[in-house]
Amino acid sequence: MKVTLFLKIQAIYLAAIGGLSLLIPQAAGGRLGSLTAFDVFVARSLGAVLVTVAALDWVASTSPGPMLRPALWANVFMNVTLGAIDTLATANATISASSWTGISIHALFTIGLLGYLLRGAESAPHR
Repeated sequence: MKVTLFLKIQAIYLAAIGGLSLLIPQAAGGRLGSLTAFDVFVARSLGAVLVTVAALDWVASTSPGPMLRPALWANVFMNVTLGAIDTLATANATISASSWTGISIHALFTIGLLGYLLRGAESAPHR
């Protein structure tokens, strides 16, 4: 799969999850029970960040070049960090065990992104 297609897939996923968190935070945090005003604030803030990253990923995927490598590294950091946070929250029963699906998605994105970086995706942006 081309790195540009991989970034577009991630952009669509992030836009969907981020948009849901931004626009309907109660649905995004539905498994947490009733959300406090602070929970809604945090969900919307995270949603805005995810939609922003999705937009940056989409731009990086449509005009690869010097922006591609930094975009891939930023996405690795985001996926590793969110995956670790979700893993800790699942292990502590802060969020439900069904969150392992999201953790798996973070892991798959991380593996894919690292694969492109290790293969030198920046030197062949049209892979």
